[in-house]
Amino acid sequence: MYGAEEPLWRRYEQACAFLRDDLASGYVRMLQEMIAAGWTDTAIGTEVSGLLRGWFDLLERVVREAADELGDLGPFSPRSIAALVGLAFMGGESMLLLGDSWEADVFDALELVGAALKAHGA
Repeated sequence: MYGAEEPLWRRYEQACAFLRDDLASGYVRMLQEMIAAGWTDTAIGTEVSGLLRGWFDLLERVVREAADELGDLGPFSPRSIAALVGLAFMGGESMLLLGDSWEADVFDALELVGAALKAHGA
């Protein structure tokens, strides 16, 4: 999906759809529980950190590949943009696990990024 010849905004929208699927499957809860377990168990923390680093590295590659679509990144590097996007999703996941009252806020905020990318032509 991330390597597809699709515009960035469409790939971002797909990531939001994947988040909905991951919530429904229980993956998000399991990942967040493993993150929490990793705070006190260094072996678990190392494994979860490696998994997340792989995802953040993938996001960085997507930003690098989309550099022409994005234009000037200002003071941001592809790595810092990838971190911001990844952390927005992870923070959203945490809030979504607290209950349905967060669903509209989280998905509205995340999906607005996709709308902004689309409006920008990225």
